[in-house]
Amino acid sequence: MVTPASRLVGQTLEIAAFRHRFHVIVVGIQRQSRIIRERITKIHLEAGDVLLIQGAREDVEGLRGNRDVMIIAWSTVLLPAAHRARSALAIFGAVVLLSITELLPIVISSLLGAGLMLAVGILSIRQAGRAVDRNTVLLIAAALAIGMALEETGGAATIVDAFRALIGYASPLVALSWMFLVIAVMTNLISNNAAAVLFTPVAVGIAQRLGVPAEPFAFAVIFAANCSFATPIGYQTNMMVMGPGNYRFMDFFRAGAPLVVIVWLGYTAIAHFWYGL
Repeated sequence: MVTPASRLVGQTLEIAAFRHRFHVIVVGIQRQSRIIRERITKIHLEAGDVLLIQGAREDVEGLRGNRDVMIIAWSTVLLPAAHRARSALAIFGAVVLLSITELLPIVISSLLGAGLMLAVGILSIRQAGRAVDRNTVLLIAAALAIGMALEETGGAATIVDAFRALIGYASPLVALSWMFLVIAVMTNLISNNAAAVLFTPVAVGIAQRLGVPAEPFAFAVIFAANCSFATPIGYQTNMMVMGPGNYRFMDFFRAGAPLVVIVWLGYTAIAHFWYGL
């Protein structure tokens, strides 16, 4: 913004040699909330005129110490580096290709891709740092701590034992259905791998006790352990989209809980007709 005591008042951008003096380009002028549509270089500047400028970060920041203009706080926007779009797309495609062909684990290929984008200048360290959602990082750490605490203290095993005592002698279909629901709830609190490891021997034991094939119970563990979409801590991708999407915990529950119920009832019905339970 042109200050009231600015030496630019009454001058045009051409006369003031604005571009050569400040090393930035004026792409628009706003006066009293009105966009001036005349040729920019012919407009005589007035106090209070707002100039839309484009230039390198260091040149824009250099205007902060100038008395003729005042930088409006929080108004700067980084322009996309369109000339690096192909390089970014190639790196992204390489990460996906390495992952789907299993030449490298997705964790390693993703880190290599991010490092390569930094190395070739597609992203700066500052941009990469701002892309990290602190809330997501803290949420991941908290979720891992909860899962480890349940496993290390025996809390998860206690839940499994109580479940086994509760439905161990029920009918096969009832036992299968309730086991599916319990696993679906647990997988949203601890990792799906931990839920599968904890409940697989339980499922086999219940099937043996009831004298039925273990296959439907084993499949129940697989499907139920993957119903991890009712909480943001249920799976890594849930937490990855939570920050950018501005989602809340209840958003996941409102969308995920009905899906859990649909999968639960669907598998129960299929097990009944397919396996004759």
